[in-house]
Amino acid sequence: AVAAAPKNHKVLFENDKVILLEVTIQPGEKENVHGHKYPSVFAFDAPQPKLVDHIIEDNSTHPVTTREFDDHDWYAPTCVSLGPQAPHQVTITDTFPQHFYRLEFKKMDGKSIEGMTKYPPK
Repeated sequence: AVAAAPKNHKVLFENDKVILLEVTIQPGEKENVHGHKYPSVFAFDAPQPKLVDHIIEDNSTHPVTTREFDDHDWYAPTCVSLGPQAPHQVTITDTFPQHFYRLEFKKMDGKSIEGMTKYPPK
């Protein structure tokens, strides 16, 4: 995500176990296509805007799935966990920016990470 969409993903901290990203997307902006190969936790510090998440699969350059989030269900402060994400591209369709922190787990103790889908697939 940082290499493909550096304007929107800023590394605040990284070690051998975690990466802490600050994610910001401006109103009307469409971020570059990128993915996240590690499971993560989102910490929302602000209300979340309406957005469209275009999911890219099978090396396509066009979205095969589009998810719209428009109900402002995620109010700050709250946390959401998510597994690894295939390549996608977010467009903010609201009048205010998206801002949150994403903690990605590069290495986890225990066996829970072994069964998770990895991107890119091997």
